[in-house]
Amino acid sequence: MLEGLADGRWALLQKTHHATIDGASGVIMRRMFTDLTPDAEYGYKSKPWTGEEPPSQAEMLQRATMHLVTNPVKGVRLGLGLLRDVANAAGIKSVSDVAGRARDGVGALTKMADPTHDRRESVSLPVSSAPPTPWNKAISPHRRFAMCSASLANLKRLKDVTGGTLNDVVMAICTGALRAYLLKHDGLPEGPLRAMVPVSIRTGEEEDPWTNRVSAIVADLPTNCADPVERVALCREAMNVAKHQLPMRSRRSPISRRPSS
Repeated sequence: MLEGLADGRWALLQKTHHATIDGASGVIMRRMFTDLTPDAEYGYKSKPWTGEEPPSQAEMLQRATMHLVTNPVKGVRLGLGLLRDVANAAGIKSVSDVAGRARDGVGALTKMADPTHDRRESVSLPVSSAPPTPWNKAISPHRRFAMCSASLANLKRLKDVTGGTLNDVVMAICTGALRAYLLKHDGLPEGPLRAMVPVSIRTGEEEDPWTNRVSAIVADLPTNCADPVERVALCREAMNVAKHQLPMRSRRSPISRRPSS
């Protein structure tokens, strides 16, 4: 509740996490809540819902084992990652370096063994490790949050000039900010960063509009590119590639206009 507005008015601020409901459902619900017509009808009927029974520890172990069996590359990388972490904890630098290089090489070997890799309709998540940055560390209580606003009209003008989408422009701006920060702190890696981008997989054919149709893709952020215009093109190319991580019918634009880095 926000009080103290002009003319004795007040406002109600509602914040909902995407884990609870996605944007499309949120818009429908907000219209229903704020409709001034007392007899408005929307045609949405309530349906009984029963949640799944929580899996037991044995069932979770069984599912994890089956997942690793059907994804051998992931299993190998997991084992090498554990070996590297143990070696780091024990201070055995030589073993850690070897395990890390072997883990990174699994992806390259997989592509070499599969000549049709680049011709598949969809691709899996990247198997190589993300480049080291100051943020690839354990989260501590010592953190800060900052935000800023930008003119939507200006962003749209940049979109028209560069020939990209609004999302491409915002991703390129975020990439430029990350690049400037890393340069200032002498931590810019040679390769691009990697971001998890939330995307909507809503097709418009769902019978129940209240379900949360949200997924995520992993895309490269071209922080290694100094030219801001070229960064927009690289962001567009990276997103086009990353969208193949989803089934064809689920490929949609990101639900958020900013990447999660």
